[in-house]
Amino acid sequence: MIIRENSAMDSKLSVLGKLDTEAFSDETTLLNEKISLETHWKKTLRTTKHFGFFYNPEIGTIYIAGPLAPIFLHEVDGKKLGAMSSGPYGILRGLDFKEEEALRLLRTLHKGGYLIVVRAFDEELKYIENSLQDLDKSA
Repeated sequence: MIIRENSAMDSKLSVLGKLDTEAFSDETTLLNEKISLETHWKKTLRTTKHFGFFYNPEIGTIYIAGPLAPIFLHEVDGKKLGAMSSGPYGILRGLDFKEEEALRLLRTLHKGGYLIVVRAFDEELKYIENSLQDLDKSA
């Protein structure tokens, strides 16, 4: 990941993505994909923990990697917070995303996009923004 590879600073980076479970022909293939995703993100984010899956009725199966994982995976009455109907929206709002921005991000996630949430100092955020813009220009 370009952000991690080129950053000397210590940002807190979390990634949410949608897993298209219907794309897999059987449970074994799906399980292998889940293991592969977990291995990839733990290596990319340089962590040995903070990864999991949950099913949200509005979006589908979502994976979460990084420091925000415990929030999305926290259980309330036996159900993961992210799995609750308005769970991801409520979490994003709690992280200080504006209402329209949170809804836009969740629509993007639903369509198969990724949501990257970075907690960092202003200097690092500017660096990350520039890195992503450079990456977008080269694509």
